[in-house]
Amino acid sequence: MGCGRCGAESGNLVYQHNGAEGWPFTYRAVQHFELTDTGLTIRMAVTNEDIRPFPAGMGLHPFFPKTGATLTTYAPTFWKGDETKLPLLEMPVPPVWDFAGGRVMAEVEVDNCFAGWSRRAIIRWRDKGLSLTMTADPVFGTIVVFSPQGQDFFCVEPVTHLNNGINLRAAGVAQTGVVDLLPGQSLSGAVHFAVEED
Repeated sequence: MGCGRCGAESGNLVYQHNGAEGWPFTYRAVQHFELTDTGLTIRMAVTNEDIRPFPAGMGLHPFFPKTGATLTTYAPTFWKGDETKLPLLEMPVPPVWDFAGGRVMAEVEVDNCFAGWSRRAIIRWRDKGLSLTMTADPVFGTIVVFSPQGQDFFCVEPVTHLNNGINLRAAGVAQTGVVDLLPGQSLSGAVHFAVEED
């Protein structure tokens, strides 16, 4: 991993995978960070540098302080998981995980994929007078919300695909978000974070 291009307001993280261990395909992954007056934009890309096509996806996994936080976002369905938390079945979102009207994150315990996501989430810390709006490109059609009980953080994770998407697709699930990258092809997208005073 290295920093391909760095400056005062921007920088790249580059990872080159040779396929020798773990994932058996050669690829290049890049994260580009750009800080401006309107916020932080993180652009991501994964490029197939192998001679074979392979299934691909990507995601961003930011952590946020839970104390005093509310989350507002829209996702009409979630994927019920098995005992290992891997998604099995798409279902309507129950009221306890319906974030459309805003939920106090200290009261929520969840670790699930949500589908049909609006690609926009607002986190407010009213005690601090701050809000953060996260906006994702259309490629990020799924969101994972992780709020563990007894911990002082939660995650709102824009991803291109369902957890376990490769196996779900092989089992006949159509809308997993997994894409097949041909040699030389890339999958890319950006997520923007804007912080404002309430």
